[in-house]
Amino acid sequence: MIRPSVPEPEPAEPEPVLRVATWNIHDARGLDGKRDVDRIAEMLGQLGAPLVGLQEVRCGSEGCDAAYLARQQGYHWHAIKTWRHGDIQYGNALLTTLPVESTRLHDLSVGRHEPRAALEVHLPWQGQRLRVVVTHLGLRVGELRTQVERLLACLPPDDGSITILLGDINEWWLWGRPLRWLHRRFGASPSLRT
Repeated sequence: MIRPSVPEPEPAEPEPVLRVATWNIHDARGLDGKRDVDRIAEMLGQLGAPLVGLQEVRCGSEGCDAAYLARQQGYHWHAIKTWRHGDIQYGNALLTTLPVESTRLHDLSVGRHEPRAALEVHLPWQGQRLRVVVTHLGLRVGELRTQVERLLACLPPDDGSITILLGDINEWWLWGRPLRWLHRRFGASPSLRT
């Protein structure tokens, strides 16, 4: 029996995928306790993500780890300093291969707790506008709740951007209020150990 040939359908264009990562690099110290910025750079190269949010990034008299990592892996970088220990400052950074349109700083500090902030960066991607927020929130329950409330207040949901929140949220309870508030605004993300 001869069957008429039917042309194969054209393969669909793949959905555009944007790889993002967030990583608290803990002053570039590994589980062995050694500070090794090159080890961080090597891992960033393996990730191959055009957007990487970093927390606990060191900047001191010898330079800023964000700048070094950006040079090693071909990124642009933006960093905010939130905490000082002697001559060394720590903060959050965004490494990106995308062009940056604008940046904003949001102070999330609460009382006498360690200063905290969020870096908001606007970038174009695939004809869309991205709003990427990099932060590192506090450890205490009341502090965390206040910071999440402030963060949500300074990021209006109707600005026409796709918002990507990258950070060390420090919420240990998957059912905790701050995480539920973030999920309500941004959608739930997988709860994977990192």
